[in-house]
Amino acid sequence: MLSTPDLKRRGVGSDIGNGLVLPFRAFGAVFRETSLFFLAALSALITIAVLVALFLFVTHVSPIDLLNEPTAWYSKAIYAVLRVFIGIVTFAVGALTLPLLATVPIQDAISKRTEKLLGAEIGSAGLGRVAREVSNSMVHTAGRVLILYSGHLALLLLWFIPVAGHLAWTVLSWLWSVWWLAGEYLDIPMGRHLYRFAAVRGVLRARPALCLSFGAALYLFLFVPIVNFFIIPVAVIAGTMLFRGMVSAGAVPPPSAA
Repeated sequence: MLSTPDLKRRGVGSDIGNGLVLPFRAFGAVFRETSLFFLAALSALITIAVLVALFLFVTHVSPIDLLNEPTAWYSKAIYAVLRVFIGIVTFAVGALTLPLLATVPIQDAISKRTEKLLGAEIGSAGLGRVAREVSNSMVHTAGRVLILYSGHLALLLLWFIPVAGHLAWTVLSWLWSVWWLAGEYLDIPMGRHLYRFAAVRGVLRARPALCLSFGAALYLFLFVPIVNFFIIPVAVIAGTMLFRGMVSAGAVPPPSAA
């Protein structure tokens, strides 16, 4: 069994500490609970398969291939650079979106199993409820991804401001990514219980220090080799712990009242 984190409001320092610790607690839970380990391993394998397929795709197919390949050496050089650049951008976008969409059913299973291990009563849902939960999760995931890229596209406008704009972009793009990660993985358990996304935004606004530190810890995991393949299941477990901790603290109405 896992213990529900105590997330009662005690000040900014306490919220920062709790947010930073949650992903590490989730990572430990993967190796303590056999059921979570197998679900996490399956999620990691799907993620790896998607990334390998995406890599093969971008190395063999590119929109620039629709153009006639130039014959002059300098044109060929520009053509090659553009092909590589488009491939990198396509891979980066796909790596952030496709594994999330491909693992939605497993994300829900991981979240549900985590809640059971936390002692929450999860009734057996009928086929209609399960289909509604999965479809709701996929719609929420696609919407969150759209929000992520819309924000980053808007922040690119800062590059038109010399020096100060570049510095502001560095800070704000990091904050936007961290904020999005917190909302992304908090919305997975809340979306499964059919909360509206407004409820997720309410948590983000009410406990910014907790949510930002939680997202920052997940962001750190993205840059740890091998561990980053498990970022989705670990983040789902951590997000579910965050959700249940907020319910226990009275900051979020229980699922039956959502």
